[in-house]
Amino acid sequence: MDLNNLATFIEVARHGTISGASKALRIPTSTISRRLNRLEDDFESRLLSRNSRHCSLTPSGQLLYDYASGLMDDLLEAKNMLHETDGHLSGRMKVSIPTEFGVVWLSDVVSEFARDHPLVDLECITSMQSLDPVRQEI
Repeated sequence: MDLNNLATFIEVARHGTISGASKALRIPTSTISRRLNRLEDDFESRLLSRNSRHCSLTPSGQLLYDYASGLMDDLLEAKNMLHETDGHLSGRMKVSIPTEFGVVWLSDVVSEFARDHPLVDLECITSMQSLDPVRQEI
C-alpha cells in the first residue's frame, strides 16, 4: 500500500470533493482518481461513493478513515520532529569524570553543552573511584 494513496484518500474525505483535495494537495484530479482507484484495489473495497460534485465515505471508507487519519497525523508529526532534530545532537549521553576534575574544570563546560544542546539528556557521574563503563552503562 502506498502512503501517497492513503494521504490522498484522507484529503478527499476531509474536503468532500476530488477538486477540493486537488487544490489542497496541488496535484491534478486525474492523479487523485488514479490514487483512489489503487487504494480501493489494495483494500478490495469501495471506499468512496462519488458523483460529479461530491464524494462521501462508504462504511468501509469511514472505517479506514477513522483509523488512517489519526495514523497519518502521527506520521506527519513524527516527520516534522525528525526534521526539527536533523543536524542537532539528541539522545541520552552518560559520562563519568573524577569528582574534583569535574567540579573544578568541567562544570561550566557541561552547563554550556546542556544549554547549547537541549535535546541531549546529559547525565554526569562524578566519582573518586575507577568505574567500569560497560557494567555501569557509561
